[in-house]
Amino acid sequence: MILADSSSKSSRSLESVFTNQLATQCSWHGQRGNFELNNLSFMKLITDIVACQCRKIPSPLVTPKFFCSEWFRLAKQRLMREQKHLRNDNDNSIQLT
Repeated sequence: MILADSSSKSSRSLESVFTNQLATQCSWHGQRGNFELNNLSFMKLITDIVACQCRKIPSPLVTPKFFCSEWFRLAKQRLMREQKHLRNDNDNSIQLT
């Protein structure tokens, strides 16, 4: 329950700041030429706030920084799903007219 809470708080915080399109151009450590985020002060602020709200995380390896890193790693997958959903919606609206 605590892990899910930390993960969802991290995700909601990041979704309010980044679009999936922008997130595909970023990564936590700047791998593959992406923009590096782990040294930005507002990212530290987000992870610190989530850590304070979810203090009882059972493993030191599973931290808000981990969830943020994973969120950026999966951005391309979310973007592809979002685009597919938009295409399907457009196809459905064309058929209705």
